[in-house]
This record gives sequence, C-alpha cells and structure tokens, in this order.
Amino acid sequence: MGFTLIRFAILALNIVLKFNALYADPFVYGPSDTTAIAGTTATMSCKLAHHWKDFNTVDWYVDGSSVAFRRSKNNNGVHTLTIVGVNKTDEGNYTCVFRGVSSSTAQLQVLQIPKPSLVEQPVSVQSLRDKDIRFDCKIKNFNADYMEVYWIKGHEIVAQTIRPNTDLLPMEDSRYAIQTEREAGYHNFKLRIREVTVYDSGYFQCRVLLVGQRYILFSDSAKLFVIHPPHSQYPRCSLRKPKPVYEENDNIVTDCMTRGGNAPVSLSWSKNERKWNSSLVTYIHRNHYMYTRRTWELSPDDNGAVITCTLEGDAILTDRKCTIGPLVVRFKPILSINPRIDRVNCGEVASITCSARANPIVSKYRWLIDDKVISDSDSRFEVVHAKHETSLKLYNSLGTPGTVSVNITCEVINTAQIKSVDTIALQEKAVTKPPSTRTTTVKLSLAGVIFESCPTSTVSVTKEKSVIGVTKGYTVMARNAMSLPLYVVISLVLAFVAVVIVVVTVVYIYCKKRRDALGCEAVNVKPY
Repeated sequence: MGFTLIRFAILALNIVLKFNALYADPFVYGPSDTTAIAGTTATMSCKLAHHWKDFNTVDWYVDGSSVAFRRSKNNNGVHTLTIVGVNKTDEGNYTCVFRGVSSSTAQLQVLQIPKPSLVEQPVSVQSLRDKDIRFDCKIKNFNADYMEVYWIKGHEIVAQTIRPNTDLLPMEDSRYAIQTEREAGYHNFKLRIREVTVYDSGYFQCRVLLVGQRYILFSDSAKLFVIHPPHSQYPRCSLRKPKPVYEENDNIVTDCMTRGGNAPVSLSWSKNERKWNSSLVTYIHRNHYMYTRRTWELSPDDNGAVITCTLEGDAILTDRKCTIGPLVVRFKPILSINPRIDRVNCGEVASITCSARANPIVSKYRWLIDDKVISDSDSRFEVVHAKHETSLKLYNSLGTPGTVSVNITCEVINTAQIKSVDTIALQEKAVTKPPSTRTTTVKLSLAGVIFESCPTSTVSVTKEKSVIGVTKGYTVMARNAMSLPLYVVISLVLAFVAVVIVVVTVVYIYCKKRRDALGCEAVNVKPY
C-alpha cells in the first residue's frame, strides 16, 4: 500500500513539471543588439531551454516579417542566425520565435565604413630577461569611434585601447601597454612589455573589436621567448682523482658542468688564459645537466698552470667561470744556452748565458770546457751567477795555444740532485784580409796565456778583475809597426835625407857671402 502511494506521487510530480515546461518561457536568452560593418558577416543567437534543445527549427522575424529568415543553425540548443555580406537594407529589429513564443527583440545596425585590414602581422620575438620588447600590429581603415584594439596572451586580455569619452580603467599590470602611432595609411598598435620575465613567455595576438559587439579582425599569433641563463652557481669545475703533486707526462681529467635556463650556452676551456679550440668540445647531457670533459697531458709548462672553464652565451651578461689549480708538476731541469753561437773571431770577447728551470728548483750551476770544470781562478774566463741563470765570458782565446774548437757545457743540478746539461761547440775563426794588406805576427803574454796567430792590426785585452801579473782594468795594445810596404818607407827616408843635404848646402853658401851680417861664424856649419 505504501509503495503504491509513492509511485503515484512521483508520477503526479512529473506531470506537473511537464505541464509547467510546456507553458513556461522556452528561451534561456534571446538575441542581443548587433552592429556590423557593411559587407561583413552579422550573426544573432538565441538559446532554448534544455528540454527543447533537440528541436532544430526556430523562426526569425525582422520588423514582424518572417519571409526571409526562417532557418538558423542549432548547436546544442543555441540557434544562430548568420547574415553574410550584410548591408544597410538588413537593418531592423530581430526576434527569435519558437512554437509561437517570442524571444526578446534585438536591433541590427549596419555601419557604412571601410572594413579594417592588417597591413603587417606581429613577428615573434626572442629577448633576454629584464629587457624591453614590443610587438607591432599595423591596421588599415581603423575607426576609433567604433573599434577597439585588444592584445591577447593565450586567452587573457593583457592590454587594450581606450576610446574617447569612455571610463575604462587601465590594466593591472602596468608593464603591458599599447602605444599607438599613426603612419602613412595605417595605425600601428604596438604592444610594449617592460622588463620581461620568464613568465611573460607565450603567444600574443592582436584583435580588433567592433564596439560592444564581437571581434572582427584577428592577427596571427606571435611568440615571445624570454631567454634566461643557467643558475647562478654554475659552471662548476671538478678534477678526477686529484693529487697534490703531479709528474711530467701525467694525464689528468677535468669536468665542467652547468644546469638550468633555456638559453643556448657553451662551455669553453682555457689554460693560463690560452683558449682551447671550442670546436673540439664534446657535450654530454644527463639528468638535466650539460657538461664537458677534457683530458690534459701535463708538461713542464703546466707547473703553476690554472685551468679555467667559462660559461658563454648571449644570455650570459656577467663573467661566469670556474677554475682548477694552480697545478704542481714536478720535472727535471730544463736549460738552454743563449746565444747559441758556433764561432768566435780571434781576439773577441764571447759572452753566453745559461738559463734553467726545474721543480724542485735549481740549486747549482757550473760551466765546463771540454769536460773540465772552469775554476774562478782561470783568468781566461769570467763566471757571473744570477737568479735562474749564469753567464760566461771568454777573453781573447778559446783555450790553450793552438786550440781551434772547444765544447762548452752548462751543467745544472736541482735540490733533488737531478742533473741536466747543455753543450755548444765553439770554433775560432781567423780574420782574413785582402792580398794587398800585409799582416804581422804579434805575440803577447798575459797571465801565462799565449795568444798568437791573430792577424788583426790591433789586439785589445780587457778584464774587469785582477789576474796574475795584471792590475785591474789593464789594457794591452800591440800595433803593427809598419802598416806601409817596405819600399815605400825606404823611398821616403832617402827623399828626406836629400832634402836635408840641399837645405844645409844652400844655407852654407848664403852665410859665406854675408858672414858679418848674419853672424854665421858661430853656427860653424860645414858642407858635406
């Protein structure tokens, strides 16, 4: 009995609801006032209630007449009337009618103004963070009395123009603004974004809205791509299996990595500020990291070297680098003799220098001539020691009398008692003179050393310290006693004697004639 009563109540309720639906207003909303530009497409819509949504036909009336407009498109209860190529004759009051029930009435207004068009589409922009950017939207036939321009990001309005005599408020984000410039034949509605951030990235579109109605012009979407660099703690450098001291020819492996950011970047290696060829850098991408690895073979030049990894790219506005080192590389002494002369003229002073470097440092230098150590008491040589080098001066001769070639060796020893040598061979070169020049053999003895067979007309020996039998600053000079041929000298002497005889004879004759006047008796000159 109770169950039957419940079924009866439900049935009665359904009957009441259907009865109310049949006689209630079938429209959810009716058409709204519409403004269109002549030659464009105008649309009006009305929506039926849910239980009438499957009905495909409504009647459209303009100024009470339904002759021309009886069909419209149904989309889930929304019936849309479309008028293509609207003109002034289409103006009027439009009403949507369903089963004898009329919707609200809306007015269609047709404007006799040119249709706007795009002269230039917005272009995608790629920008660094914190920079100012802009998009251009150039529109022809823009009428400020009936149109507005909107900039849309995705589905959100970010900026719009404000028509004269309106009370629209500016957008909340003041970084977005439209700058209008009137140019020849069109308006340019520039969207300016100040100090862009990563969150400004996206697609932007320019749209023209007919006042209070709908969008009538759409531009292409332009992309803003804001570049930002990797995190500030990058790059990071690391050395695999580090050691406090390395040996010459050891291999070391260095890593440099970066992470974060969307900007294209590169990692470059340099050693002692000398950049390594960037085309040889190989990148490895793993777990959002990008890193590069480099193997170095150590040489003596790498002692004290600093290896640097630099993060580079258009988005890198500050110096971003990391370093490894300085490295400590142990190597045996490396030395060289300069200048590496192989000849010296007889009678000249030759000076050579031996410089060396090592790790551990050099502790001892010494010079050898033909494998014999040069002592400080040897007056033929002078040894001067300085920091990191030693000099040797050879005075007038290479060695013992008759020697024409000797080997001069520089020997260095570091604190680890590791020895290295460098040797040059010197030859004595005699100076030759033209056949018409006569040379004389000159022998000098200085401190027990004989210098001979030097064909020069002048031999000079100078040494700035005391030697055996010679005082400091002593200079010996030997000149050729006869620099002219012998027959020339004899001829000159005979001519001089003849002149003297002639002069004495003339004086004698003159004095004999005038003895008293000149007092020539005291002279007592007799002819030969």
